[in-house]
Amino acid sequence: MSSNSLTPWVPSDSLALPPNAEPPAIVQRAIQLSDRDKSSLITAFESESYEMAASFAWSKAIATLKKQLGGLGMEFVGEMLGRTDLDESSNPITDIREDEAIHLAEQLGMISTTEAIRLRTSQTLVSHFLDPDTTRTEQMYRDEAVSIVRSCVVNFLADPNLRAQQPFLELRDKLESLTLNPNGPEAASLSTSPYFFIRTTLTVLLAQLKVASGAKLEHAAGNIGALLPAMWAKLRDKDRWQTGETYALLQSANRTVAATGMRAALMNVKGFDYVPENLRSETFRAAARAVLNAHFGFNNFYNELKPMETLLRLGSSIPGPAVDECFSAALCVRLGNPYGVARSAQGTVEKFLRLFRQNQWGHYINKVLPTDTYILEKLALEDAPLNRWIELVAEFGLESYVDGPRSAKLVSASISKANQIKSAAHAGRQRIMQ
Repeated sequence: MSSNSLTPWVPSDSLALPPNAEPPAIVQRAIQLSDRDKSSLITAFESESYEMAASFAWSKAIATLKKQLGGLGMEFVGEMLGRTDLDESSNPITDIREDEAIHLAEQLGMISTTEAIRLRTSQTLVSHFLDPDTTRTEQMYRDEAVSIVRSCVVNFLADPNLRAQQPFLELRDKLESLTLNPNGPEAASLSTSPYFFIRTTLTVLLAQLKVASGAKLEHAAGNIGALLPAMWAKLRDKDRWQTGETYALLQSANRTVAATGMRAALMNVKGFDYVPENLRSETFRAAARAVLNAHFGFNNFYNELKPMETLLRLGSSIPGPAVDECFSAALCVRLGNPYGVARSAQGTVEKFLRLFRQNQWGHYINKVLPTDTYILEKLALEDAPLNRWIELVAEFGLESYVDGPRSAKLVSASISKANQIKSAAHAGRQRIMQ
């Protein structure tokens, strides 16, 4: 394979710390923190101010991560997150949600899946204890605070910023400076690469087609034609729709070179089914993002109703390109979190879920759910949302939409659990009657 091959990267090794490392030893490895910040953290532990220590470390770590992502280009970040509201003038600190930052860091190989799970748990705990009503009656435990600080340090505060960005910068440099051969080793290696690397490569190319000029634009137009056939079979519908929408945007913006290159690539893969006649789907996507912002934000049980009502009012037909985001947003509201659900929004989300057609339910259950991290995290780590999912499976008859081994296993387990609950309840009623 040539030295110019697109080489997939893997998550970089996080800092190795002994399992029983104490806060002073952990904090001293945080080279991104000033001496004053380190002293403040250690003092917080000594005074048993665990919520303060955890929230301080979390705010520093998440700000560091967002700055790293911003250094990759906010247009690229917007493409990866499916957010057309982000551009190069966007502020990564304020405009990227915490859950989005963690998800994108995992996708880009900046952190491992295990560390991503730990960080999501940390985010949930920190958000929970930021609520004054919680801290008046409950206290964070020392081991919880140590775990949060440890995750923050080993993932974001113990290394120079540039190291996490380097694999991406090398990829972008190759795609900007070379026009690759469709029969070359680059395309061959890409077709067998991990999905996150394929999606990242596609997103880099789409971003270049939108903004590049001169030689960089020529390379991007050539590379989308060379590499899209190698990626197409592995692309999920969401990314195919993104590709089609990019072509529509290039046409409307009169970016002739970019549109010509994209048109040739789409014709090569028979991808024009994914070019939308209009961008109505973006309205639904924006509304779904507003629901997710409320769900993962502060005081979510109160704030989820308004954006959910907005989403419901958009119309009775949900466009195909927005189906994935709309399902994720609606199910987040329906399943809630370990502390409950937004009760006021449940009637609205029930009506919205009824809008999805049978083929859309089948698409979500079989193609989207197995990779929907928002929902899978709830089902894997949180008992209350899992119980609500079991109710949802029975209520909507989701077993009738299953057409794949991964989704079949998940739905079958849910049905089995529901039957066990029904049997136990029936047995209980029988004992009472006897």
